[in-house]
Amino acid sequence: TECGTEYKDLSVQFCKCGKQLPEAKPLNRVKVLAKGKTLFEHLETIHNSILDAQGEPVGINNYDISIIVSGSGREVNYTPIPNPSANAPVEINEEL
Repeated sequence: TECGTEYKDLSVQFCKCGKQLPEAKPLNRVKVLAKGKTLFEHLETIHNSILDAQGEPVGINNYDISIIVSGSGREVNYTPIPNPSANAPVEINEEL
């Protein structure tokens, strides 16, 4: 939004500054996750299970992963869903 706030809840229609939110769209950025051991284990499993024609892992940096969030508070669950058909490599800026 114009006030620099990101909203994950698609049911929210107005931001904190009172302006109407635009249509939902992807951020198109890599965000660092800090949500626990279980999510990391799921991502590691995905990384090791999606293989190229030679049987080598493609690597999670080379395709999109959607993360489905369910629950609230201490009962939040994160479920990563790989999309290996969306496989444009992601370039990471080490300076950031």
